[in-house]
Amino acid sequence: MRWVSVYATHRVLEMLDRIVPFFAEDLPEPAA
Repeated sequence: MRWVSVYATHRVLEMLDRIVPFFAEDLPEPAA
């Protein structure tokens, strides 16, 4: 069931998209 991996990857990217801004605030410049 390959869609499970696709869904999991999507969830991880979605989670990172919410978490990264917290760390980006402490950085002088956001990593592009």
